[in-house]
Amino acid sequence: ATPGPKKQELTLKDYSKLYLKLSNFATEIERSVVEVTNVKEETDIFENTEVTADSFFGLALADNGEELLLLVPYEKLADFNRLEVRFTNGATAEAQVLSFDQELGIAILTVALEMIPEEVFLSLEMAKLGDSYYLSAGTPLLALGSPNGYLYSREIGFVTNPLYDGFIQDGIVELFNTDMDFHDRGEAFLINLNGEVVGFHTRNFADELNEDMYVVLGISKIKKTIEQMVNGEDR
Repeated sequence: ATPGPKKQELTLKDYSKLYLKLSNFATEIERSVVEVTNVKEETDIFENTEVTADSFFGLALADNGEELLLLVPYEKLADFNRLEVRFTNGATAEAQVLSFDQELGIAILTVALEMIPEEVFLSLEMAKLGDSYYLSAGTPLLALGSPNGYLYSREIGFVTNPLYDGFIQDGIVELFNTDMDFHDRGEAFLINLNGEVVGFHTRNFADELNEDMYVVLGISKIKKTIEQMVNGEDR
């Protein structure tokens, strides 16, 4: 009888190689990410001005020939005086709010292309929007952006339950949970292993069942809304 193929035992080095491959994969996806800073200026009763800044991720979606369009977490825009985008080479540019959807917790910012150095713009990769309707328990995902509160932090995990409905004023969205750690200051988008965005971390649909879980807003049912927002349509 012909002997079967020899079983190859996995080693710790193989385990390390797998995580290195995941890390390199995430780094490629992060070419779609820029740093956005919400700059707030407040004057006290003695007319002293205090400046505070809160940084978070902006996800490059497209350009319309004149502006770069970024998707950002809406709640990070509260009480801003100025929105500043920082690119990988340290160049900065001011951003404007184009549209937002408070229920979904997302907003679209614009940055004039003339304010972005050409080499920086060419190094950006526009995010690919995937589908979330096929996701099932056990599907592996990566959370990128600032999932633990620090920009370019990462979380690795998987979907823990089937999709379920969330209700908004004019329709139904799909939600799912993951086994990733929950962080109060974290903001993230979720990608599959094809590098496609399948959802966004949300706090808008927490209830007594999932208040301590990582709740994700699935992408499939909100693609049309994102398209409307990118086109500047009123939400």
